[in-house]
Amino acid sequence: MQAKIIQHKGKPLIAADGRHYLPLAFRSFRPGQDNIQEFYNAGVRVMSLLVSGLQCSLDVPYSTFGETWLGDRRYCFDPIERQIALFRQHAPEAKLMIMIHLDTRDWWLAEHEGAPHSFHYLSQIAGYEPWRQDTAGYLEAVIRYVEERYPELVLGYFLMGGKTTEWFSFRDHGEAHPFKEAAFRQHSGSPSKAIPDRFARDAAELGVFRHPVHQREALDYWRFHHELIADTVLYFADRAKKAMDGRKLLGVFFGYVMELSGHRLLHEGHLCYERLYRSPLIDMYCAPSSYMLRSFGGTGGYMNTVDSLTRAGKLFILEFDHITHQAPRYVEGKPIPGQSSKFSSEPETLAVLRRDFAMAAVKGTGIWWFDMFGGWFRSEGMMQEIARMNELGRQLQEVPVHSAAQVAVLVDAESMLYVDAHSGLNTDLLGKQRDGLGRMGAPYDIMDLKDIADPATDISQYRLFIVLNGFKLSRKVHDRLLQLAMNTSMLWVYAPGIVTENELSVAAVSGLTGFRLRLLEEQEATAAFQLPGGERTVFGFSQPVGPALAVADDSATPLGSYTGSGETAIAYRKINGKVHVFCGTANLPGSLLRYTAQAAGVHIYADTDDPLYINSKLLGIHAQSGGSCRFQLPDPSIRSVRPLFSTGTEMPESLSVVNQCFQVTLPKGSTQLFLLDS
Repeated sequence: MQAKIIQHKGKPLIAADGRHYLPLAFRSFRPGQDNIQEFYNAGVRVMSLLVSGLQCSLDVPYSTFGETWLGDRRYCFDPIERQIALFRQHAPEAKLMIMIHLDTRDWWLAEHEGAPHSFHYLSQIAGYEPWRQDTAGYLEAVIRYVEERYPELVLGYFLMGGKTTEWFSFRDHGEAHPFKEAAFRQHSGSPSKAIPDRFARDAAELGVFRHPVHQREALDYWRFHHELIADTVLYFADRAKKAMDGRKLLGVFFGYVMELSGHRLLHEGHLCYERLYRSPLIDMYCAPSSYMLRSFGGTGGYMNTVDSLTRAGKLFILEFDHITHQAPRYVEGKPIPGQSSKFSSEPETLAVLRRDFAMAAVKGTGIWWFDMFGGWFRSEGMMQEIARMNELGRQLQEVPVHSAAQVAVLVDAESMLYVDAHSGLNTDLLGKQRDGLGRMGAPYDIMDLKDIADPATDISQYRLFIVLNGFKLSRKVHDRLLQLAMNTSMLWVYAPGIVTENELSVAAVSGLTGFRLRLLEEQEATAAFQLPGGERTVFGFSQPVGPALAVADDSATPLGSYTGSGETAIAYRKINGKVHVFCGTANLPGSLLRYTAQAAGVHIYADTDDPLYINSKLLGIHAQSGGSCRFQLPDPSIRSVRPLFSTGTEMPESLSVVNQCFQVTLPKGSTQLFLLDS
């Protein structure tokens, strides 16, 4: 059986054995008769099983079915057989994804003195050839066994490794190890090359930024650190694809540039994710719904630059692993983390289930309901909701859709190599910023900055580009941004272009953005602004950050000032009739983003802070305030809208659109998804 990802009317599907499978899936560390049957009866036809004999971070087994890798080229596949039998009995028409845990086993560590455990210290062992070879041999053995016995059952495989099986190098924080130093020397071509000490690795010269020349050794090392982990994943991907003769899909959990907070983004190894995105070896990417934004009342959010992935023809699967109101507090006597975010009731859980489904439906991604240790979804209401979502997935399959975003949010992974890991810059500029973007009143696409320099990337739909963290730009990207700025509205955040080839330059930021800027003596954290008719709003970095840049430009109109110095932090001007805004701090609120977008000519669907999820045919809202909600549509051909979720209150099956507007009353805290009908 050949499995592949196809795009069908703007949405991804899995094509196999002459059928199309919706990427709406079930996953559990503890699959059993009850949860398999519950999800199967709800219409789920893609399921996963985990092959692992290791303990998870809670010090309980990932899988209760036992170990498969017993020693050097010694395998026991009975745990796989018992799991497959369970799925075939209770989900007879379902197809499987096999998740293979590749981390070091205790017996292997005992045979390789000084070898680090890959679950905790991935970067220190990632380049060690004996581990790669032995682990790839195990991976190939599992795939060949399954493919020989069950060639028509399996759609694909996931490579699982590192902390929480998400390819994090969790405990080493970039520290040296003899294995890693040997790999570093081989990579550099210098037999005497040494990993910089901690002081050198962490040093920054201008506030939070590393100097491109003075700290070149540290930059070379951090780039190697991330390339090593990406290269390791691709090494296993190549061996896996060959073992399956390229017939099946391959997936990983990787690329969490929008989520990894604090020091984690630099230390844990995901910053070379674009190499994986471009590789033909990997077809599927998965990540949980953002932990920062998942609470009831939150906007929800993706951890990845998801629109770059889907534009590349990859399947992204959003994992729903929230602590539902039914989720247990303990597993085998060990407390399960995250209880502070546990939903308090079934209505809260259902609202967030719908919110994340709306996110996935609008963005054209899959969704994976993760019944982690069992019992997460054990209620009639939740399973009815999941059944309804599978039904909606089938209905929407034939509705042609495309992105309706007129805002492109641009993110750069490489720039974060130049930032002090402990500055918190990434948390505010990338992680927290997704909240304001979700409350902007208009949809946005989130893309890798390098995409705009690719002639194959169509960016003609966008009226506003938001550059979040473009600190270090290639000449090609720099010139493309200058070209865009002559014809399109721009929102420049913090210090774009500050890292040149040879220096750290405020003048370079001014040259790129078109605003005259000056360096302040003191660090700054927050700024305040007040829109016409609105209240004073304060926002910004979580802690003081330097360098702080102030607008010193008579041709620019101030919009807000730093709360410390009172200097201008936010300003706008027009260039060739297009609105350009500079903001010297982070985490812009939805109201300021909405004001900027509207000034740039972006269509605003609603004037509230309620999170919205929109494409050409779907409009979703997480109605946090409730009451009357009014929407303005850009397409005059839309004559009516159909609510797709039951609200528990009377609502017409169809709502009329008058003068491109419709209005509806929604319960507080509810989520609704509308189909826009011509």
